[in-house]
Amino acid sequence: MISSVNALTGRLDCTEAILAQQRPAWLPALAGLVVVFGLVVGSLLDVAPILVAVVAGAAGGVVFTGATNYWIVARSEDRVVLARSRKLTAKAVEIVHQCEVPMPLTSRSAVFSRAVNLAGRELYVARQFDRRLRRITGSDESAPPAPFR
Repeated sequence: MISSVNALTGRLDCTEAILAQQRPAWLPALAGLVVVFGLVVGSLLDVAPILVAVVAGAAGGVVFTGATNYWIVARSEDRVVLARSRKLTAKAVEIVHQCEVPMPLTSRSAVFSRAVNLAGRELYVARQFDRRLRRITGSDESAPPAPFR
């Protein structure tokens, strides 16, 4: 991630980066329904349970990944960079926003993640990266880690 951000900015000072997701709020529920539907259909067709689980899980993953946009939030010396990322390789393909540190950040709790508003976009960041995100954006160096929910 860091080398792809450096390549796009033309600078070599990217020190930290995290991956964030942008997705509709209803998407996890839809992916879950696809999995349940696959499990029901598989059991009605009397297919081996492990095969049903693998196919249903893969279908849910395809729905989730296909409808999710991935972003890289990176720190380059005195700037925060928000870049669009490839879905499967986590490499930056386009810089969409840059600003001086500190970058305004608002967040709220979400299921297994933090929903954050960066540059007018609602992004989801894994809870374990909440402190790193705050360090990258310069929003709150002393922020405690988010509680697990």
